Amino acid sequence: MPADHFEVQPPITVDDTVIYIAQVASPRPVEPAAGLVVEPGDFPFVAQIHGHEDDLLRARMAADPKGFPWFEEP
Repeated sequence: MPADHFEVQPPITVDDTVIYIAQVASPRPVEPAAGLVVEPGDFPFVAQIHGHEDDLLRARMAADPKGFPWFEEP
């Protein structure tokens, strides 16, 4: 896809914390150059993927700001 169509996602602020998100997006539709069919089994780390709860993450960050990734109970 043409890189000139994409913009860096601006940072967001959650409470008093500025979060920089390492992703880009196109504000307009783009035509992909190719497509690939993939399944969960194609990704070797699929068992390590999980969701999160924003309120729980905020509490863990407040309790231990340097404890990233805050997966375990503090």
